[in-house]
Amino acid sequence: NLVNKSEKTFKKNKLDAHIDKVQKRVQALKINGKTFKIWIQIASFSNIKSANILKSKFNSIKNINVKKANFKGKAFYRVRVGPFKKINETKKIYNFLINNGMEGTKIFVE
Repeated sequence: NLVNKSEKTFKKNKLDAHIDKVQKRVQALKINGKTFKIWIQIASFSNIKSANILKSKFNSIKNINVKKANFKGKAFYRVRVGPFKKINETKKIYNFLINNGMEGTKIFVE
């Protein structure tokens, strides 16, 4: 039980540090007078079938989608949630994903 508490504390600290970093970036971008959107990226795949399987695993999450992106001439399929206008809106979903084994989940500002 002590290990579980320690692991949860580590994950919470990691989450808080990541959110603080993103929040500072969002605040800096707002100073420039531009409007950006916040996305939670769960994973990225080289085939759409895998992306759709993961999407269906979390179909209870509102605004989950698969977006195609090209990188160095290759197609990738990003499983993302959003967009969000405020970082606070992302915290609950980010925590849910991390606690459900999606440790590669990242927050992006675009």
